Amino acid sequence: MNPIAVQLNETIEKNAPAVLSCLSGLGKELYFPKGIISQGNEAKEKASRYNATIGTATLNGKPMKFSNIGAYFPDTEPADVFPYAPVAGRKKLRALWADKLKQQNPLLNSLPLSMPIVTGGITHGISIIADMFVNPGDTVLLPDMMWGNYRLTFGVYRGAQVDTYPFFDAQYRLDTAGFARSLKEAAQKTAGKVIVMFNFPNNPTGYTCSAQEAAELKQVLLETASAGTKILCLCDESYYGLFFDDCLKVSFFSVVAGQHENLMAVKLDGATKEYFVWGFRVGFITFGIKCVDPQPVYNALEQKISGLIRGTVSCLNHHAQTVIEKAVTDKTTETEWQKCFDLLRRVPPRLRLFTLPENTAGFGICTRLTPRHFRLHLLEKYQTGIISTSATDLRIAFSCLEEHDIEPPKAGIIILVPCLINPSHPTFNPNDKSGYVRQGFSEIAGVYDRFNDAVTFGMHRLWKRRVVKELFSVSPRRILDACCGSGDIALKAAHKAARTEQRDIQIIGLDFSQPMLDIAGNRNIYTNLEFRQGDILHSGFEDGAFDAISVGFGLRNVADIERCIAEFHRLLSPGGVLVILDMGKITAPVLKQLYGLFFFRLVPRIGGLLIKKKNRSMFDYFPRSTVNYPDRHTLTRMLEKSRFPPHPHNLVYVWCGHLAHCLQTPLSQYKIN
Repeated sequence: MNPIAVQLNETIEKNAPAVLSCLSGLGKELYFPKGIISQGNEAKEKASRYNATIGTATLNGKPMKFSNIGAYFPDTEPADVFPYAPVAGRKKLRALWADKLKQQNPLLNSLPLSMPIVTGGITHGISIIADMFVNPGDTVLLPDMMWGNYRLTFGVYRGAQVDTYPFFDAQYRLDTAGFARSLKEAAQKTAGKVIVMFNFPNNPTGYTCSAQEAAELKQVLLETASAGTKILCLCDESYYGLFFDDCLKVSFFSVVAGQHENLMAVKLDGATKEYFVWGFRVGFITFGIKCVDPQPVYNALEQKISGLIRGTVSCLNHHAQTVIEKAVTDKTTETEWQKCFDLLRRVPPRLRLFTLPENTAGFGICTRLTPRHFRLHLLEKYQTGIISTSATDLRIAFSCLEEHDIEPPKAGIIILVPCLINPSHPTFNPNDKSGYVRQGFSEIAGVYDRFNDAVTFGMHRLWKRRVVKELFSVSPRRILDACCGSGDIALKAAHKAARTEQRDIQIIGLDFSQPMLDIAGNRNIYTNLEFRQGDILHSGFEDGAFDAISVGFGLRNVADIERCIAEFHRLLSPGGVLVILDMGKITAPVLKQLYGLFFFRLVPRIGGLLIKKKNRSMFDYFPRSTVNYPDRHTLTRMLEKSRFPPHPHNLVYVWCGHLAHCLQTPLSQYKIN
């Protein structure tokens, strides 16, 4: 190892041993050579007569240049454009950027930070950090909603083990509990070192954390660091300052910097988005650590990064640094920034009606949709381009849309708006969904019936009577009301049995929410009606146990719809009937927009008025649950796949409710009403 590198490592170890343990093998080897650059810097200070160290051509003490090229920079001194820039960046620019950070983030005023090091954009900065701190096999913990380059930089380029933590929870808020679990798992399987990436505002979702969420993340990091794990906390703040909602309005770096000896914070930011100069490629790396004397550590890290830059790209764009340096001190820059900010801020509210979560920031948002080929459909049929980030997520870069493009009568947007009318919704694996739905229904059990009355104007009672009529069409002896909730259908069936002197009909209401069943049980006055707690996917009933099965507004809540339909088929006796009541799909554009406004905007508010608890997420879940619920054609295919007979059918919408009436025997009639 080079003696200079050894000396730098000793300096770091003496002052901040945790930082040294975080360095990669390459990071420990790096140093800035005492060669042409360092000798040239000495000559700049002392060679007042002749300086033959520069390595560039000069004329009359100024950089030699082509006059036609020089004409493109009429207002800039040639010395600020044509010579090599200092390897770590222009000294004045670095100092100005450091002052800017502290002015914008008061929490940093009392912390000793490193001088920002100039990079060739934030991507370059992330690559530098990967070289400095990531060994092959190291664990890098990234948000599952991430910018794709992270995997290239850390996984492909540096060979790290890339793990992800859940970015959103079921309520489309930051999943701090999920992050805590992921960090704990990562810390347990590594040799005491974890690299964590935070990206606020987040790309691609546009989400930035609230002050409370930031505090929760900080607490998780401190608890893990206190347990002995060394954490390199990377803060990609490319879109810093572009906060449009009530969210954390300071740098997340300022929240975590200097908080623990085992927590090393790194801020990655730049002029790219903050000053709207994407092609300038001027970024910065700033360190924030906690130790008795961090300055020698900062100097050593700067020397190592300078050596890395020197050994790869030599130095960075000089003219771009000069322009940003002037912009930072220009009094009109703030006015220009505010003008652009105000223009961008006006766009998200126009989209929010259809897609946005809260805490929007940055240049884009991400919404989750069911159609797999929606992006290509928009591009090919309507010449409207958006980005597909996963199987369910679409990114809309609203920053490149004109304000008037978000409204009709733009042809592409007329189609885009109805397609995006379903807001972002969580995706579940089967186990997660079952637990979420069970807990959610348990929390709102007391107001569920009033909620149904309010949002359907009481019409759900009429629909359920129709369900009971269909159940009795096969003269059943045993009836199952699956996902029975508070027991409406089962109770109506028991009432009909009593009224028609058929009290020997056995009726079972099955649901996995005990609070819902408690309400149903309190309403039950019938000896032939029994309510049981259980999951329809694991009912335990024998084959052919029932002659009639109903499921009212419950099929969309099961973890696996196709498996549930197959279970219904198993439980039905020959000639039995299955009746499914749920929400239909509206395809007419105008009606679809009106339906979306009511169901996705008003319905959650109605639920919020009924429940006096802070957590009202279940009323947001109800409209979202319809997004993945199959339309009538898909439902028909599912039923046929489970060996329900093929059928002609007629469809009648009644305030978006529909009945699927299925007879099991091939010779029996099958219809959808």
